[in-house]
Amino acid sequence: GSSEKLPRRILTFMGLAAGLNVSCGAASILWAGQLLTSIAPELAAISGLGVAFYGICGGIMRFLGDGLRARFGGVRLMGFSIFVAIAGFVVLGLAPGFWPSVFAFTAVGFGLAVTFPCLFSLTGQLVPHNRAAAMGYMATIGGAPRIVLPWVLGILAAAYGVSAVFAACAAVSFAALLLIVFSLGQLKTRAPA
Repeated sequence: GSSEKLPRRILTFMGLAAGLNVSCGAASILWAGQLLTSIAPELAAISGLGVAFYGICGGIMRFLGDGLRARFGGVRLMGFSIFVAIAGFVVLGLAPGFWPSVFAFTAVGFGLAVTFPCLFSLTGQLVPHNRAAAMGYMATIGGAPRIVLPWVLGILAAAYGVSAVFAACAAVSFAALLLIVFSLGQLKTRAPA
């Protein structure tokens, strides 16, 4: 194995951002049907469309992700994607109606799909001679938000309604974006090895 030192501070922030991103994706899947059913109980039979649109659009973005990352750069792609996800979450937090919310899940699916792979790619580039350890560390750190956030979102849903879950995901996605920006700032100030 390589003895290349891990930049733990940068990897910690990137891991937290990845964990927040995954947590928001899980919330989209877990709470979509409940949100859509609460908006339009008469359309409960098709409330799975939110998850379907989220999944289809996320899958398309994952499929196209490597090409988009090569064309636009991972950092630019992540920034744009997270803004798309935030916009989708804001719409879902407002719960304007059944069909606008279904289409907001499309935006969330597009927006969240490439951030996680881009962060892992960036991690591999950051520590080229010790990629496995760097990715393992980042993934471990990313577990903390995935444990805590679903619990917090459940409390918010119980206290304020299901749309509060998605309003919180907009804020959490923005926090992930700030963590990524901070990580990139740390990369620029990091002394070359």
